Amino acid sequence: NARYHYDYFVANCATMVRDTLDRAMGGALKSQLAGRSRGNTFRSEAVRLASPAPWMWLGFDLGLGPYADRPLSRWEEAFVPMRLADSLTQVHNSAGRPLVQSTQVLLPHRIAPEPAEQQRHWWPWLLTGLIV
Repeated sequence: NARYHYDYFVANCATMVRDTLDRAMGGALKSQLAGRSRGNTFRSEAVRLASPAPWMWLGFDLGLGPYADRPLSRWEEAFVPMRLADSLTQVHNSAGRPLVQSTQVLLPHRIAPEPAEQQRHWWPWLLTGLIV
């Protein structure tokens, strides 16, 4: 990108929106999202989002290093656009009012919804181990 160095986890379209809102709120967004997530990691989120394409999630799972395995804060978890949208519904402005008071779909989308959270399968690892 011409204006920033893209990074899938820390500098993407969702984090740019998150960071801009945080600057406009004087840092209040980051402080409200400082708590730990539900145990999600960069790896768990990347693999979940790639799960419709097994070759892709296997690539993510094999290619990501230890950095991707630490538990995320809700702030860090907001690299996923849907997680950011969910988090913003729980944030309050300086007057104590909800930042998001209502939502409305302007244009229906034609892409599949994000994959639901589910337990990770162990069988691809077994199969890979047997092949190798």
